[in-house]
Amino acid sequence: MQRMYLRFVFAVLVVCVVLFVAFSYRAYLFAKAEDMKYPGIGIEDSVNSKIVALTQIRSVSRVTFSNDQKCTIGFARNNAYEPSDLHLFLLRGDSLIKKKGNDTLNVIRNGKSFLFRLGNAIN
Repeated sequence: MQRMYLRFVFAVLVVCVVLFVAFSYRAYLFAKAEDMKYPGIGIEDSVNSKIVALTQIRSVSRVTFSNDQKCTIGFARNNAYEPSDLHLFLLRGDSLIKKKGNDTLNVIRNGKSFLFRLGNAIN
């Protein structure tokens, strides 16, 4: 009787592990598909548009602009602002300006300009 109980517990454990791995892999594939929809913004990219949708995930921002352009904005920090990390600073309705060949991001909010640098902390 005890042997059957051990087999049952082992079978349940194996099923739980298989389900955990399957759901983890599915979540990984979903995240990878989302990453493909929102390519990372780099030095050679340019942006001059208003933010219409914004999601903060894993300390980056996935942004959709009014011109339907989508991008992921990585680390940028300016310690002169609160919050200082760009992914927490950005709000829907902000305008973002970035010139090609430049790492400076200019966030326009209520007529004021806020500067960040891609991949760097300033101030």
